[in-house]
Amino acid sequence: MNEGPRQRRRRHDKGDTSKVTTAAMSASENEPNNKENDNGNADNDNDGDSNMNPIVALIGGTTSAVVAAIFYAVLAWKRDGIMVAFFLGSIANAVMSKVLKKLIAQTRPEGLDLSTKVRLKPSDGGMPSSHAMSLGFIGTFTILNLAPATAYGWCVSIPIVAFSMTSLIYRVQVKLHTWEQVVVGLIFGSSNAYLFQTFAEQDLIAWLQSHYILNNQGLLPLPLLIVPAVVGALIVGSVERRLSNWTNRRKKEGANASGSSSL
Repeated sequence: MNEGPRQRRRRHDKGDTSKVTTAAMSASENEPNNKENDNGNADNDNDGDSNMNPIVALIGGTTSAVVAAIFYAVLAWKRDGIMVAFFLGSIANAVMSKVLKKLIAQTRPEGLDLSTKVRLKPSDGGMPSSHAMSLGFIGTFTILNLAPATAYGWCVSIPIVAFSMTSLIYRVQVKLHTWEQVVVGLIFGSSNAYLFQTFAEQDLIAWLQSHYILNNQGLLPLPLLIVPAVVGALIVGSVERRLSNWTNRRKKEGANASGSSSL
């Protein structure tokens, strides 16, 4: 039987409709897979945060406060020349890390902005790691002074190394630093501790006594303990980082305002 024009048109329209329906069904079937892939990519972006060991997160997130509190407690208890030299060396080491960051000007790892563990994002460079330099200095200086004191002094190095490595693993996982930045920081900090230990024994402690920073008993006077207390509070509170971020925000706001007024 021959089809009329109207019948052929109807059959053609039905074929087009079935094609559209089939395409829509295929798209809906593939949509969960696409969402699953998108979610997988998003999860991978913060994989270091979501899969982090809770012990690593706890130690890494509280390192500055814990180290500063222990350091100040021992300094206030001993108050001798070696502890005062230890404090001065730590400050010099920290300043050196800031200078090296400015000179090297190496950026931090990509993905730091996506990290959910770091609320106060740093704006300075990442090479070398300031935390690694500080932990390297403090750990090495402590071991050098405690190890010869007792027969089991070298056992102190085990918890110090374990604590430091856990803290630095945290900083790599949250994208604050690369392993290269951490290793370079450890090398600088440990080397500074060894050199400063020699300098403290030969010259610095005698200089502190001759300039009346230490009293006749070779101890730091109690009123002067306010100095390391203030310095420790500034470090733990990340005051330098907060000021840097605030300054950068003001510069961006000023640039945006001047750009808008020129339009």
